[in-house]
Amino acid sequence: AAMDFAVQIRGSDKTLSLKEIDDKKIIVIDFWATWCTPCLSAFPHLNELVKKFDGRVEFLAVTYQQNEPKLTEILKKFPFNAPIGVDRDFKMFKAYNAWAIPQTVIIDQSRKIVASIHPNKLTDAIIQDVLDGKKLDIPKNGEHPYYEPQGAEQYFREMDAAK
Repeated sequence: AAMDFAVQIRGSDKTLSLKEIDDKKIIVIDFWATWCTPCLSAFPHLNELVKKFDGRVEFLAVTYQQNEPKLTEILKKFPFNAPIGVDRDFKMFKAYNAWAIPQTVIIDQSRKIVASIHPNKLTDAIIQDVLDGKKLDIPKNGEHPYYEPQGAEQYFREMDAAK
Protein backbone atom coordinates (compact mmCIF):
# COMPACT_ATOMS: atom_id res chain seq x y z
CA ALA A 1 0.00 0.00 0.00
CA ALA A 2 1.09 3.58 -0.64
CA MET A 3 2.44 5.35 2.42
CA ASP A 4 0.23 8.13 3.71
CA PHE A 5 1.65 11.59 3.30
CA ALA A 6 0.79 15.15 4.18
CA VAL A 7 2.79 17.57 2.07
CA GLN A 8 2.64 21.35 2.08
CA ILE A 9 1.39 22.87 -1.16
CA ARG A 10 3.73 25.58 -2.42
CA GLY A 11 2.36 29.10 -2.28
CA SER A 12 -0.33 28.25 0.26
CA ASP A 13 -0.72 27.19 3.87
CA LYS A 14 -2.60 24.08 2.70
CA THR A 15 -1.33 20.55 2.92
CA LEU A 16 -2.45 17.65 0.76
CA SER A 17 -2.65 14.16 2.22
CA LEU A 18 -3.29 10.80 0.65
CA LYS A 19 -6.51 10.42 2.70
CA GLU A 20 -7.95 13.67 1.29
CA ILE A 21 -7.73 12.56 -2.34
CA ASP A 22 -10.94 11.14 -3.78
CA ASP A 23 -10.48 7.36 -4.02
CA LYS A 24 -12.12 7.31 -7.45
CA LYS A 25 -8.98 9.10 -8.67
CA ILE A 26 -5.58 7.60 -9.26
CA ILE A 27 -2.58 9.61 -8.07
CA VAL A 28 0.53 10.49 -10.06
CA ILE A 29 3.37 11.88 -7.94
CA ASP A 30 6.39 13.29 -9.76
CA PHE A 31 9.54 13.75 -7.66
CA TRP A 32 11.86 16.48 -8.94
CA ALA A 33 14.40 19.20 -8.09
CA THR A 34 15.33 22.53 -9.70
CA TRP A 35 18.90 21.34 -10.47
CA CYS A 36 17.64 18.20 -12.24
CA THR A 37 17.45 19.04 -15.97
CA PRO A 38 15.67 15.77 -16.94
CA CYS A 39 13.06 16.54 -14.25
CA LEU A 40 12.30 19.95 -15.74
CA SER A 41 12.32 18.73 -19.33
CA ALA A 42 9.60 16.18 -18.39
CA PHE A 43 7.17 18.90 -17.23
CA PRO A 44 5.68 19.68 -20.69
CA HIS A 45 4.91 15.99 -21.20
CA LEU A 46 3.36 15.74 -17.73
CA ASN A 47 1.34 18.91 -18.36
CA GLU A 48 -0.22 17.24 -21.43
CA LEU A 49 -1.32 14.35 -19.21
CA VAL A 50 -2.62 16.76 -16.54
CA LYS A 51 -4.82 18.37 -19.20
CA LYS A 52 -5.97 15.09 -20.72
CA PHE A 53 -6.88 13.37 -17.44
CA ASP A 54 -8.24 16.39 -15.56
CA GLY A 55 -10.73 15.32 -12.91
CA ARG A 56 -9.76 11.62 -13.04
CA VAL A 57 -6.14 11.79 -11.92
CA GLU A 58 -4.62 13.75 -9.04
CA PHE A 59 -1.21 15.01 -10.19
CA LEU A 60 1.33 16.26 -7.67
CA ALA A 61 4.93 17.35 -8.27
CA VAL A 62 7.04 17.01 -5.13
CA THR A 63 10.35 18.72 -4.41
CA TYR A 64 12.24 18.93 -1.12
CA GLN A 65 13.46 22.42 -2.04
CA GLN A 66 12.27 25.41 -0.05
CA ASN A 67 14.09 28.30 -1.70
CA GLU A 68 11.01 30.21 -2.86
CA PRO A 69 12.81 32.70 -5.18
CA LYS A 70 14.60 29.79 -6.89
CA LEU A 71 11.36 27.79 -7.24
CA THR A 72 9.57 30.84 -8.66
CA GLU A 73 12.36 31.47 -11.19
CA ILE A 74 12.46 27.84 -12.35
CA LEU A 75 8.68 27.38 -12.48
CA LYS A 76 8.35 30.52 -14.61
CA LYS A 77 10.56 28.84 -17.21
CA PHE A 78 9.22 25.31 -16.64
CA PRO A 79 5.64 25.58 -15.40
CA PHE A 80 3.91 22.57 -13.90
CA ASN A 81 0.12 22.74 -14.17
CA ALA A 82 -0.75 20.90 -10.98
CA PRO A 83 0.04 21.40 -7.27
CA ILE A 84 3.68 21.52 -6.20
CA GLY A 85 4.33 19.84 -2.88
CA VAL A 86 7.28 20.87 -0.71
CA ASP A 87 8.65 17.88 1.21
CA ARG A 88 10.97 19.85 3.52
CA ASP A 89 12.29 16.90 5.53
CA PHE A 90 12.40 14.25 2.76
CA LYS A 91 9.58 12.24 4.38
CA MET A 92 7.87 11.56 1.04
CA PHE A 93 11.14 10.99 -0.81
CA LYS A 94 12.00 8.35 1.82
CA ALA A 95 8.52 6.78 1.90
CA TYR A 96 8.48 6.40 -1.88
CA ASN A 97 12.21 5.64 -2.39
CA ALA A 98 12.50 8.62 -4.71
CA TRP A 99 16.28 8.90 -4.91
CA ALA A 100 16.76 8.51 -8.64
CA ILE A 101 14.97 11.59 -9.95
CA PRO A 102 13.00 12.32 -12.00
CA GLN A 103 10.76 9.59 -10.66
CA THR A 104 7.03 9.27 -11.13
CA VAL A 105 4.99 7.07 -8.82
CA ILE A 106 1.49 5.90 -9.80
CA ILE A 107 -0.99 4.96 -7.08
CA ASP A 108 -4.24 3.22 -8.03
CA GLN A 109 -7.72 3.67 -6.55
CA SER A 110 -7.08 0.96 -3.94
CA ARG A 111 -4.01 3.01 -2.90
CA LYS A 112 -1.44 0.51 -4.10
CA ILE A 113 1.72 1.69 -5.85
CA VAL A 114 1.40 0.19 -9.32
CA ALA A 115 4.41 1.79 -11.01
CA SER A 116 7.50 3.85 -10.37
CA ILE A 117 8.93 5.08 -13.67
CA HIS A 118 10.68 7.91 -15.45
CA PRO A 119 8.03 10.57 -16.21
CA ASN A 120 8.80 10.49 -19.94
CA LYS A 121 7.81 6.81 -19.97
CA LEU A 122 4.40 7.63 -18.50
CA THR A 123 1.91 7.29 -21.35
CA ASP A 124 -1.81 7.91 -21.83
CA ALA A 125 -2.21 4.14 -22.15
CA ILE A 126 -0.53 3.46 -18.79
CA ILE A 127 -2.77 5.98 -17.03
CA GLN A 128 -5.87 4.63 -18.79
CA ASP A 129 -4.95 1.05 -17.81
CA VAL A 130 -4.64 2.07 -14.15
CA LEU A 131 -7.97 3.93 -14.33
CA ASP A 132 -9.56 0.80 -15.85
CA GLY A 133 -8.05 -1.44 -13.16
CA LYS A 134 -5.89 -3.37 -15.62
CA LYS A 135 -2.60 -4.93 -14.59
CA LEU A 136 0.33 -2.90 -15.87
CA ASP A 137 2.98 -4.44 -18.04
CA ILE A 138 5.85 -1.99 -17.88
CA PRO A 139 9.30 -3.14 -19.02
CA LYS A 140 11.80 -3.35 -16.18
CA ASN A 141 14.01 -0.73 -17.78
CA GLY A 142 11.28 1.79 -17.03
CA GLU A 143 11.82 1.42 -13.30
CA HIS A 144 14.19 3.15 -10.96
CA PRO A 145 16.13 1.21 -8.33
CA TYR A 146 14.19 0.83 -5.09
CA TYR A 147 16.92 1.86 -2.70
CA GLU A 148 18.50 5.01 -1.49
CA PRO A 149 21.92 5.48 -3.02
CA GLN A 150 24.45 6.14 -0.28
CA GLY A 151 23.97 9.69 0.93
CA ALA A 152 21.33 10.76 -1.62
CA GLU A 153 19.80 13.28 0.76
CA GLN A 154 23.20 14.86 1.38
CA TYR A 155 23.91 14.84 -2.37
CA PHE A 156 20.61 16.63 -3.06
CA ARG A 157 21.47 19.29 -0.49
CA GLU A 158 24.96 19.73 -2.00
CA MET A 159 23.40 20.19 -5.46
CA ASP A 160 21.28 22.99 -3.98
CA ALA A 161 24.31 24.66 -2.48
CA ALA A 162 26.19 24.45 -5.77
CA LYS A 163 23.47 26.18 -7.82
